[in-house]
Formats: sequence, structure tokens, C-alpha cells
Amino acid sequence: MKPAQPHRRRPSMPMAARLILWHRRVGILLLPVMIMLAVTGLLINHSQSLGWYEKPVYARWIGALYGIPPRQTDQGFKAGTVWVSQVGDEIYFNQQGIEHCSSTLLGAVSWQDNIVVLCDQRAQLRTNEGQLIENLPELPTNATGLSNQNDQLWLFLSNSQPQWLDDNSWSWQAAVDATPATAVAPQLLPADLKSSLNQEQPLPGISRERFLLDLHSGRLFGDFGVLVVDAASLLLVFLAASGAWSWLRRRLHRQGNTPSRRPRN
Repeated sequence: MKPAQPHRRRPSMPMAARLILWHRRVGILLLPVMIMLAVTGLLINHSQSLGWYEKPVYARWIGALYGIPPRQTDQGFKAGTVWVSQVGDEIYFNQQGIEHCSSTLLGAVSWQDNIVVLCDQRAQLRTNEGQLIENLPELPTNATGLSNQNDQLWLFLSNSQPQWLDDNSWSWQAAVDATPATAVAPQLLPADLKSSLNQEQPLPGISRERFLLDLHSGRLFGDFGVLVVDAASLLLVFLAASGAWSWLRRRLHRQGNTPSRRPRN
């Protein structure tokens, strides 16, 4: 049998070589994060001019990252031939979004060949296509619903008698004679309209700018995402320091190996 060969230890790598090796490894590791930070930072700088500070986000997978469950719209108000419903903070006439409303849609009725919509403590008169005609007179703070009785528009209040809209004075008047029993109630939407409205719903309180800011900082992925971005920032400092040290070392080495010129006689 051949005698066992003695184990040879690999020569240790110089400190400078190890530093350059780790500089390359860290650079490759950080490449995806640096690209993400650069792209999101560029978009954030232009989000105001693009209007992304107010444009909503619709993707359900983004809602899952924020812990926002998908919301389903299944009811609306039938105003003539138009279904008036609310999807998130948007009022819809059938499948067309027509108005932003941050509170709950309280009612919609057909009136004088147009449609009155009650939301955000204001009543708006709109065409059947959703175009705004005008805002009706200022409402009491406790408005809860609408009704149309014999082409007379009624406003229901939470703690007092309903009021009707006087066409002549264009103001709300207290009821004297008989009043409608109740305000119009929401109804179940047709199946095809319900399916269409629920395909994509805006995430409440999440704009495109907010999404970019949370992605840029790592907050979109919770504490783990913040730690990843923090670690990437520290490693970026290491890249800058090691790169500068390597460049300075090579420069000094070249200067040391450059032969000095003798002065001419």
C-alpha cells in the first residue's frame, strides 16, 4: 500500500484578495435589492406629477400583503334603469365609476328624469349617465336616506321628521302633510353586474404612492422587510468602503512601482 499523503493546507488568501472576493459576492447579493430601491426611488420622485398620491391600488395580492381582506359589493339602489352602487370609495352607475365618496352610500332615487345620489352628507343631481348637474341645497347633518313620492323628493333624517325639496325656493322644507313611510332601501344587484363590480376593487386607504413608499422602505413585508432593507443599507456602506479601499490600494501600489525620473544635467 502506498503511504498516505500528508494533508496539505491550502495557502491562506491575502487580506486584500479576500476583501475583493467578498466585495464581489456582496455586490451580486445586493443587486436585486439595489435595482428595487433605485426603481421605486425614481418613481416616488415623480409620483406627485403622475398623480399617484391619489390613484388607488386594485391588486388583490397587494391587499393580502397589507392584510386587507377582499370586499364584496352585493347591494345597490335601483334608480329607474340605473343601478347605483358603491365599490370601496367609488360610486358606480351600473359599471361606470362616477364619483368619489369616502363614507357610505345612503340612497339613490330617480327624480325628474335624473338621479339624486346621497353620500358624504351631500345630495347630487346627476344625469342617467352619471354627469353632475348640480349639488342640491345643503343638507342637515343627520341625513339618512332618500325617497321619491309622486315626483316629490324626500330627505330622511335620523332624529326628526323627513323634509321635502321645494322646487320654487330650492330649499328643504319640514313636512306638514303625509310623508313616505320609509326611505328607499338597497337591493341585491343582478348577478352579472355583481360579478363585474367585484372583479377589481380599490384597496381602501392605499394609493400607488403609498405602495411605492412601503415597498421602498420594506414596510410592505412587515418587520422582516424593514430588516432586509436595513441590512442592504449596511452592506451598501461596506461596498462603498471596500471599493474605495481597493481603488486607493491599487493607486498607491502603482505609484510605488513607478520609477522616479532622474533630473537632467
